[in-house]
Amino acid sequence: MIENSGFLAQKILLVSLELLAIFLLFLIFFIIIYRYFNTRRAVWFEQNYQRITDELLEMLTSSDPQQIVVVAEKNKKLFGPLTHALLDLARRIKGPEREKLSAVFHLAAEKKVKRYLRSPFLIRRLMAARLLDFFTELPDPELLRKLLKDKAPVRLAAISALARVPTEKTVSFILETLETDPAPDFQTYLEILFPLGEALENPLRQSLKKTLRPEILSFYIELAGVIPLRRLYPDLLVFKNSENKEVRIKTARAISRMELPESFTVLLEMASDSSWEVQAQAILGLGRLKNPEAIPFLVAALSSPYWHVRLNAKEALLLMGEPGIEALRQVASSSSDRFAADMARMGLLEYEEFYQRV
Repeated sequence: MIENSGFLAQKILLVSLELLAIFLLFLIFFIIIYRYFNTRRAVWFEQNYQRITDELLEMLTSSDPQQIVVVAEKNKKLFGPLTHALLDLARRIKGPEREKLSAVFHLAAEKKVKRYLRSPFLIRRLMAARLLDFFTELPDPELLRKLLKDKAPVRLAAISALARVPTEKTVSFILETLETDPAPDFQTYLEILFPLGEALENPLRQSLKKTLRPEILSFYIELAGVIPLRRLYPDLLVFKNSENKEVRIKTARAISRMELPESFTVLLEMASDSSWEVQAQAILGLGRLKNPEAIPFLVAALSSPYWHVRLNAKEALLLMGEPGIEALRQVASSSSDRFAADMARMGLLEYEEFYQRV
C-alpha cells in the first residue's frame, strides 16, 4: 500500500513537471511570436509614417489643391501612421499650410475620430480628444460636454480643444468645467488658460463674483496676476480682507505682479496683515512700484521676526534703485537690530556682485 502511494506521488510529480515544461515552452513560443509580430508592426508603422510625412510635406509645397484629396484617399485606411504624421507636422506648422493638414484630417480621419470619441476604450477617446485639440476649428459643444465628464486625461484634452477657440463662450465653458472638477490639476489648467491672455478677462471677472471653493478662487486670483490682467484689479480688492489666508496671499501676490501705481495704499495695508505670508508678498509689491514713500516701511520690515518678510524687504529695497541701496547702507552700518543689519549687508553684497558682473 505504501509502495503504491509512493509510486502515485512520483507519477503525479512527473506529470506536473511535464505540464510545467509544456507551459514554459508555450510561454517562450508565445513571447517569440509576440515580439516578432510586434517588431513587424513597428517596422510597418515607421515605414508608413515616414512615407506619409514625405507625402504631406510634398503636398504642402504643391499648388495643386487636388493633392490634398489624393493624400487623404491614399492613406485614410492607415489611421495610426496618418494621425501621428499630421499631429507631428501640425505642432510645427502654422498658417495656410496647417489648413491643408486640417483638410487632410477632415477627409481621411474625422469620421473615425468621431467614432473614437464615443468608444468604450479610454485610449481611443484620449487619442480622439487630442486630435480635436489640433484640428477642429469649432468643437461640437454637446460632444465636448460629454468628454468633459470623462476620465481626467480625456477631460483635460477636451479642455485643450476648447482653449484653441478663445471666445468668451468657450472660455466660460472651461472655467465652469474647472469649478465643477472635484480634484482639478491646477498646473494643467494654468498651461491651458495662460496663453488665452486677455480673452480670459470678462469670463474670469464673472467667475470671481461667484461663491467658489477657496482653492478655485485662489487659482483665479493667481491667474489674474500671472498673466497679468490689470483691468481686474478693482475686482480683486474685495478679497484683500478675506477670512481665508490663502486667498489673501494670492491677492497680495496678484496685485504685486500687476505693478499698478494706484495699488500703493492697498499693498501698504496688506503689508501689515496678521499673516507673515501676506506681508511678504505685499512688501515685494511695494518694491516693484518703486515709490520712495515706501522706504521707511521697508526699512522697518527688515526688523520683522519673520525671515521671509525680512528677505522680501531687502529685495524690495534693491528694486527701489539708489534710494533703496542707500537705505540698506544705513541699516547695515547703524542698525541695533542684528538680523536687520545682516539682511541689509546681504542685500548690499548682492548689489555689489551684480554691479561687478554688469
